[in-house]
Amino acid sequence: MSDRWETFPVWQVSVPALASDHPFLRHGLLALSSMHLRYTSPPLLQSRYLDLATQHQALALADYIPELRTITSGNCHALFAFSALLLPIRYSFISATDGEIGTEEVLGEITSVFDYVIGATIIASQGEAWLRSGVL
Repeated sequence: MSDRWETFPVWQVSVPALASDHPFLRHGLLALSSMHLRYTSPPLLQSRYLDLATQHQALALADYIPELRTITSGNCHALFAFSALLLPIRYSFISATDGEIGTEEVLGEITSVFDYVIGATIIASQGEAWLRSGVL
């Protein structure tokens, strides 16, 4: 997620710890992990990892979107971490199309990424004090 060594503990320890209590974050990590495995696996396994990533992303979004309605001290860190994961998850899905979808569909996918960024800014503004004093 970053090449800055100072952030390694956040992504190696803090975010996985948050994921143990927040299923949407756990599924987000699994979606991104599946896409990474897809990228590094032989061609015969790539569709399997893409399917797994798609399933985990769907489960994550199903839990994440309702949580956005009530940002609290208990969920703001997990919501913010997931919003940070959404960008590489969506980018990896766009990259996985390998020209198989049309330009309009790609533009639609890119536009959806901006919608997710808006979610991150809402979380950051509503939970700013909690985020500043917490693990992220």
